[in-house]
Amino acid sequence: VISREEIRRFKQAWAEFDPDGTGYISKEVFPRFLGELSGVFEMRIYDGDFSVRTLIEDCKLPDSGTSALPVDGPSGSVEIDLKKLNRRLADLPVQQIRTRRAHMNIFYEEVLVSADPDRGISFNALLMILAHYKVINDNRSLKLEEYLRRRARLQRVEEAVNRNVVVGFFDTLYWARRFRRALD
Repeated sequence: VISREEIRRFKQAWAEFDPDGTGYISKEVFPRFLGELSGVFEMRIYDGDFSVRTLIEDCKLPDSGTSALPVDGPSGSVEIDLKKLNRRLADLPVQQIRTRRAHMNIFYEEVLVSADPDRGISFNALLMILAHYKVINDNRSLKLEEYLRRRARLQRVEEAVNRNVVVGFFDTLYWARRFRRALD
């Protein structure tokens, strides 16, 4: 169940990126918008315990140490205890993160596919897509016709995600070859 408070927080986050109240945000600011969401609408790959900010806070050294890595942060250069960082990273729930990443890729692509080419991402469309991913159980909540439409849409989205993976693979090959040629 989505509370009034959750909707209010979603609207407040939206207002930061749509100050003119057009009902649309650009595709370029969408990732930052996702980072602002909390509660039932939160879409993150890494839990708060494994966010970069939390890892830096937990693993920074009070003084300069021998096994440290300087990291630029909000307060300048921070020294990181690499042993502690490695211990923390060993506790990463890898399978859970892979599942979330796949889920996020499909969600992100669905939002981009549903976006208006000129105006961007619609408030209402995004709210409905988020609800499908976070609240609605499609199998139990949709009528047959709606369910079939949703499945067809998700199939197109998954095809787009798979296409992007292939394009990314060939981009990697291309740039790796260019890099090797530049080294020679």
